[in-house]
Amino acid sequence: MYSLEPPSSYSLYVLVRLTQHVMSAQEGQSFLSMTFASALIHVKRNFDKFMNLQLQSIQEAKVPKRSKCGLLPYVENFEEFAVTAESIFKKTERRNDLDKWLVKLVEAIFEYIPVNAMDHAKTPHQVVKMENYHRMHSLLSQLKVGVLEQLKKD
Repeated sequence: MYSLEPPSSYSLYVLVRLTQHVMSAQEGQSFLSMTFASALIHVKRNFDKFMNLQLQSIQEAKVPKRSKCGLLPYVENFEEFAVTAESIFKKTERRNDLDKWLVKLVEAIFEYIPVNAMDHAKTPHQVVKMENYHRMHSLLSQLKVGVLEQLKKD
């Protein structure tokens, strides 16, 4: 899921801070600058792996078997993830990287809400869909991320 235990949120933060440092380095050919640039490449790869895991967790999510099904776990987790990621990436050079992944994640969430809603026998699928779409619409309105505005309308 979108667990934001320290290692995950730290990797987001390291990507942003290391990018800022590499971009502002005065001496592009110094050993330290070259080392940071190399580390940045590895951090970016780890960021992409982390985001792919988030996407995979949505696609492989199982509906809880308890008596009632309300919010799907990945919708709740996305809310926490998005708020944290927004605070880290706001007005940074890496904003486009986050935006690209947010679009993929939100599209996957919207694709899998109806699939998972049909899987729950004890709660009407319309109720599950309504609760989850409502929460996502509310979150997207609160975040005010430009690239997600069209998805919010859909």
